[in-house]
Amino acid sequence: MQLVKRKQINSEIGKNGVFKSYPSLHEKIRYVEGIAGFDPLPKNHRQGNVISFIGHPEGIEIRMNASGSMVALPYSKIKSWDILEYKEDRHYLHIHLHHQKDVIFNFLINAGTDIAKYFKEIEIDRFKEERSEDLIKEHIGYLIDAWALPADYHVNFSQEFKTAALGKTKRIEITDNRISWGGEAFELHNATAITYSKTQNNVNGFKTSMNYEIHVHLKNQKKPLKIVFGKAFGVGEKEAELFYGNILDALFNLVTRKQIQSWLIAFQKNERLECQDFSVSREGIHHVRRGENKLIKWGEIAIDSFQMTNTFKSAYEKRNAVLLSLNYHPQAWAMISFCEFLREGNNLKLLVG
Repeated sequence: MQLVKRKQINSEIGKNGVFKSYPSLHEKIRYVEGIAGFDPLPKNHRQGNVISFIGHPEGIEIRMNASGSMVALPYSKIKSWDILEYKEDRHYLHIHLHHQKDVIFNFLINAGTDIAKYFKEIEIDRFKEERSEDLIKEHIGYLIDAWALPADYHVNFSQEFKTAALGKTKRIEITDNRISWGGEAFELHNATAITYSKTQNNVNGFKTSMNYEIHVHLKNQKKPLKIVFGKAFGVGEKEAELFYGNILDALFNLVTRKQIQSWLIAFQKNERLECQDFSVSREGIHHVRRGENKLIKWGEIAIDSFQMTNTFKSAYEKRNAVLLSLNYHPQAWAMISFCEFLREGNNLKLLVG
């Protein structure tokens, strides 16, 4: 691509109208290589010159902000785009072209969402490596293994705890296969999910006590096993927090891990798994909003958290979200854990390519 004048820009990729705007990306990226017309220009920064993408009807005007130099890139020449994560502070944007070498830019990592949103708006797909079904199953198998407990992991937790200042003393026992609390006992292979909550009670604006609840949801049981206790502020509160944390740690490993594994096993078979008011698949979270089928792709999920409620939403599409509360929705803990897992290393690429 060589430098062009305004008339050539309009000739190659169309003229901007007065009453219609096109997606643009201003001052988020710096040029690295791939544009012959930019290469001889002096650099005003060691990371490269700041670039803007200006939208046109049929392509992108790539403009160097400092000099005003510009080139035209028609949409028809773009094959795909991708972000490569080479350094902690800056990542690299590659625009893959048909029959030409990549055009490369770098950017600060916090601009990544804006860049992905821009390409979504101009309907250019991100690069995806083509994979056979056997390879997809193999990759998802690695994720299934990642959620398996070590062979030498065992739980044998037993403790008595006074449920309130004037309450009864109850014993909890958790082993690899069984849980009991206050005279109720269940096999853990019947446990399907965990919900939990911690509530602070106030009087006249002062914290007076804490209430703790952990619900173990069970197969073919209408009511969960409820582990409920409370503590007055400053009286055994540290012990209560430790007790609460130890129970959750054990149940996460024994129940929630298996819950996430069951999703991945379904994905490996290319099955869609129903999860109460939504479903999950290899692609993402499927739900219905006002009669319209919606999909939040795994690679496009943004999470907003407030107290015990998490909103899983599309980063690029308004009104495409699912709200899950940790204190009542059986899938909430698994979902937040799974989404955090996909942000680590290559886990997302192993799932979706």
